[in-house]
Amino acid sequence: MKAISIQQPYAGLLILGIKKFETRSWNTKYRGEIAIHASARITPDGLFWLNWLTKEFPDKFFPGSEYHTICSQQGMVIGSVNITDTFSTNEPMQIESLERMLGDFSENRYYWKCENPFVFPAPIPAKGALSFWNWERIQPLTIQNPW
Repeated sequence: MKAISIQQPYAGLLILGIKKFETRSWNTKYRGEIAIHASARITPDGLFWLNWLTKEFPDKFFPGSEYHTICSQQGMVIGSVNITDTFSTNEPMQIESLERMLGDFSENRYYWKCENPFVFPAPIPAKGALSFWNWERIQPLTIQNPW
């Protein structure tokens, strides 16, 4: 399965369906499911947004909540989305204000429409990489009782 590493809290917001677009400096022709890997560290910018979400949406993002936990996990594959389309930031399109705040929609960039967000039941440790990379989903070990 293809995967991409994204910094937090943006990775969590994508798989929760709160963030609908991923902005990048490069375009892609890839369409389909992609695993979302939460990068190994949270930047000061990411901490700012996680704290902002906690203050603006205290009913969903309080410390210890499912939303807060998903948006603060690091070094894990945490879910998936389907990339269904891409757009240039040079083409005008209505983008909600929260979405615009959480992405870089400056000139000469691209944004990918992400649909069908899915949160994995448990995060899976993985080392990320730049751009797209191949991730082999590890299936849980099942041991049958021989008795």
